Amino acid sequence: MSFDLQQFHNIVKITQHKLRASPALSKLSSTKRTLIAVDLVLVAASIRTGYLVDAISAQDAPSTYASLLHSLRQIHPIFDSLLIIHESSSDQTFFVHARLAHGRLKRVVGTVARPNTPYPSHSVVEESSFVEVTFVSPGPEPPAKCAMPGDLRQILEYITSELDARISGDLYNSQSVIQLPVSHPSTMIPLAAILLEYPVAYVPPPEPASFTFLSGIGLDVYEVVLASSSSELRQHTLLKFSSPHGLDEGLSPQVVKERLYNHFRPRLSTLLPGMSLEVSHSEQTFDRVAL
Repeated sequence: MSFDLQQFHNIVKITQHKLRASPALSKLSSTKRTLIAVDLVLVAASIRTGYLVDAISAQDAPSTYASLLHSLRQIHPIFDSLLIIHESSSDQTFFVHARLAHGRLKRVVGTVARPNTPYPSHSVVEESSFVEVTFVSPGPEPPAKCAMPGDLRQILEYITSELDARISGDLYNSQSVIQLPVSHPSTMIPLAAILLEYPVAYVPPPEPASFTFLSGIGLDVYEVVLASSSSELRQHTLLKFSSPHGLDEGLSPQVVKERLYNHFRPRLSTLLPGMSLEVSHSEQTFDRVAL
């Protein structure tokens, strides 16, 4: 199912209305409400795999977002493939496209060879690109590539099994919230990077850090932006992330920009042809970096 810009904006407006109608979310500013609505629709339309709801802190997040998702499913079938992933200790909540997330996680943990990712029935995109994930230790030594943590692999396999059960059954009527076991930030930070389709996933140490991550380290900062001629949505940031400069040839700015463009451009061309895609890069250094 592809959308022209007017159809897309109409669904965004409906989503904004549902956010405003939720008692726990009704006090959002108009700007935040618009940003959240756009991101939810982008995930539902299978433009992006996941979205971290970090603009708000809703009381009793799982039930609040489950209620929101239920109301959205009543008004448009595009939301039928959305699911919620929540971790209680960090209170992190992700909205994910069930089939895109299922395929991505399987490929990250190496349980299926690319490009055999299952795609939603309404999508006609056959993706041959895949944004590989490089795991990076951010300190205290100079940043370096590292292996996927064992705890993270267990969480990925857990989510995959939960998605398996829902996709193989009745996704629409299945439990909409996947509640994760209590997890350490060293697991949740790289999990977020994977679900958000970043090429780089920082892996902080499991023990509390006594140093500032990536302080004074040169970083390549990337931003993937959707743009349109519509007055309702001129630009919207799809991704923004960093990678230590010079870490690996496979993470050079030219390579990363090309990988990102080749990954997201086919989705837009097929599913939302009225949007254009811009991938920018800059070199920056910070006193501290929030992972």
